Amino acid sequence: FDNLVEMKFFKFLPCCKKENVAEDAAQPQNRMAAAGMLPVAKYKPEWLDRPVKDFRVMTSHNTYLKGLQLGPGSCSAEGVSDALAKGARAIELDVYCQSFSGGDYPPVVSHGMAKENSDWLVTGSRPFEDFIQVIAQEGWKNTDDPLFLFIENNTHNVDATGDEMAAVVKKHLASRLLPGKTNVTNMPLRDLLGKLIIINGNGEGGEWMNVWNMWAGGNDMYNNACSDDPTTWPGASMEKLSRMYPANDLKGMLSGNPDISPWIGKASFLAMNMQRDDSNMQEYMRIFQTCAFQLKEGK
Repeated sequence: FDNLVEMKFFKFLPCCKKENVAEDAAQPQNRMAAAGMLPVAKYKPEWLDRPVKDFRVMTSHNTYLKGLQLGPGSCSAEGVSDALAKGARAIELDVYCQSFSGGDYPPVVSHGMAKENSDWLVTGSRPFEDFIQVIAQEGWKNTDDPLFLFIENNTHNVDATGDEMAAVVKKHLASRLLPGKTNVTNMPLRDLLGKLIIINGNGEGGEWMNVWNMWAGGNDMYNNACSDDPTTWPGASMEKLSRMYPANDLKGMLSGNPDISPWIGKASFLAMNMQRDDSNMQEYMRIFQTCAFQLKEGK
């Protein structure tokens, strides 16, 4: 990915031209019908007393993208709206400074790579607040199930960016927030109804460090690629939360979805490119057709 970005490889792919990305996102196969789901309280009310670690949760990867993982025109808050409408209860935003090298620090959402002195953004960017507004407006339509927000924090620990991120989230979602540094692994779902759980990774800065709840890795949870070896995967014990995400290869960059069979009954969050209705995504949707929370194998 590093080399492809540096060579601006994506500019030479016809599918990555702005007009084609928009067309790809609008195709019927990328607008899957919402699953006929019920919230946990209506589907299996007895599950409300089970801890979060017992569940696999319908999860969206790079939720802010409408089409490919690279190419102009793909980044849009509509991606969040679409994923929520399909039933996702875990979504992901990648956050950057608007222009780190230029000293312009408002938080924006984009796909790319943070480098030491600058960032490579390959999908265009949109204000962080646009996405938080959609979450506030649509995150609990017809459900009070918990919503998990994964933040890939590429803001270089800039305090001004973290301060604004915190202010935006508090402005729109204050009543949904848990106290900072709340590990929900062993908490029953009942205690999280109507709440937003923020799982932060990579970096932090300013007031943001007092807003997020869990770290995407370290002692809090496992965070691995689907290309990893399932036989040596540390999350198999299921004692910690775990997230699996698509491999960073050509298939992944084209928003293809991984084979779910090694992970679906074991990982807490198997993140899928929900904008792409391939056969793996169809199988995934069938598993969650009744409820966005399902018990893991053996639970």
